[in-house]
Amino acid sequence: MSAVTDAATEYAALNAIGAGITEAQRAAAEKVVRFTQENGITKGTLDTPLGPVTLRENKATTSLVVTDPDALLGWCEINLPSAIIRPAPIVNEQSRRQLLEERFVRVGDQVVDSQSGEVLPFVSVKHTAATAPTVSYGASETQREVKAAAALVVKARAAQLSGYVLEAHTMAKAIEEAFPE
Repeated sequence: MSAVTDAATEYAALNAIGAGITEAQRAAAEKVVRFTQENGITKGTLDTPLGPVTLRENKATTSLVVTDPDALLGWCEINLPSAIIRPAPIVNEQSRRQLLEERFVRVGDQVVDSQSGEVLPFVSVKHTAATAPTVSYGASETQREVKAAAALVVKARAAQLSGYVLEAHTMAKAIEEAFPE
């Protein structure tokens, strides 16, 4: 192979390795979540020889959402004209957020104006279910050192890694050809 082909092959192999690492990280995070859930752990810091790994809890939430922006605009024209931006009439984001967080309230599965008691059919209640905890590998001094060391290893071994990927790909193709589905 020429030097250009070698460089391009190395680049392609490192991209493929990056995709493989991303998938392996996802699988490892799922494994951490599974093991921590089995042991009743939903959040906290897990100490490892390579620095701390953080487990963040993702709780269920309930929020209010505007389902009909035009109806909100009409409501604001009557009840809160200062919330409207002109010349193209829209409700400004700060007022919208303030209405949803402070003035509009949930009553069962309906939303009402806390000042007038008016039912607001253009706003609904949104329920978001809790999800599995999130696993992260943050920025401690140990983590920075480990990440720098990993970068040095990959950079120093890029050509060798490229060769392994090319060899694995060639072997996979040979197996596919030898044993077609």
